[in-house]
Amino acid sequence: MKTFIINRKKWGIGTLLDGITGKMCCLGFCAKSYGIGESHLLTRGYPSDIEDVKQKRKLPKWLQSIGYDVNELVATNDHMNMLDEYREELISKIFKKHNIIVKFVGKRE
Repeated sequence: MKTFIINRKKWGIGTLLDGITGKMCCLGFCAKSYGIGESHLLTRGYPSDIEDVKQKRKLPKWLQSIGYDVNELVATNDHMNMLDEYREELISKIFKKHNIIVKFVGKRE
């Protein structure tokens, strides 16, 4: 089972990697854990937006397109009116369906 870490201090919304703040959404942390370079994540909203085919193929098939679970992850990650604990729980559940464990570390800024 794959495991990756989300550092709450670097957890953001809107893009896989924000070039100004350096923050990543949950899918950005996930993509990086599969070895995708940060330059391929910059300003991308979805893993399917990664233009380099070799990089994109590092991801599991379900992350290479915009399907239900990817949309749910984006909606949950970017939902600012939801308690962080609940967002973390929902994100973890979606990834777990795909045999991926998410560990949240650190404190939010």
